[in-house]
Amino acid sequence: MIKLRDLKAVTTFPLDEICLHDFQLLKRCIGNAALQAVDETQPFVAECDASEVAISATLNQGGRFTSRSLSGSELHYPAVEKEATAIIDAVRKWNHFLAGRRFTLITDQKSVAFMLDNRKRTKVKNNKIQCWRLELAPFSYEIKYRPGRKNNAPDRIDPCVLFCGLILQPGRVAPGLVSFRRNTPAPLRAFEKSAVLDR
Repeated sequence: MIKLRDLKAVTTFPLDEICLHDFQLLKRCIGNAALQAVDETQPFVAECDASEVAISATLNQGGRFTSRSLSGSELHYPAVEKEATAIIDAVRKWNHFLAGRRFTLITDQKSVAFMLDNRKRTKVKNNKIQCWRLELAPFSYEIKYRPGRKNNAPDRIDPCVLFCGLILQPGRVAPGLVSFRRNTPAPLRAFEKSAVLDR
């Protein structure tokens, strides 16, 4: 049994042996997770979310998820574009599942849900969003807004991606992490103080 409580309670970095063992065990469990075949009888639902430095998405088919850190100019995108980036990344990743099927996209940004809704015929003045709308045009989808406090699945992945990414690349901190300090858990703040910043 993995003691996630021990991992969440860590306040120093580097991790002690018990926490490091639990972290390695968690990585192995995620890596060995069984994939399931697609269930055609279930509707396809992709939940997407973005934070200051990462994006993530989950697909209700077989526990599939995707996430990545934002890089370069993406770190400077406004919140709306970061959320749209999460949606576009999810659709690109699961294109082979979603093409030719009706599916639902769920986001916690009401403005993104409005701008990417294929039923709305309003003019969007943001060029990036317009291009992404064109990219989504061949798909048959419905986009729904769900408040952030109810958008649980992708919200759980964002901090894990950030934390795992930092541990897997010791001595390096993503440039956007400095602006993320306010909401950063204590272990990451401790790590950031001892890390070399990329400039």
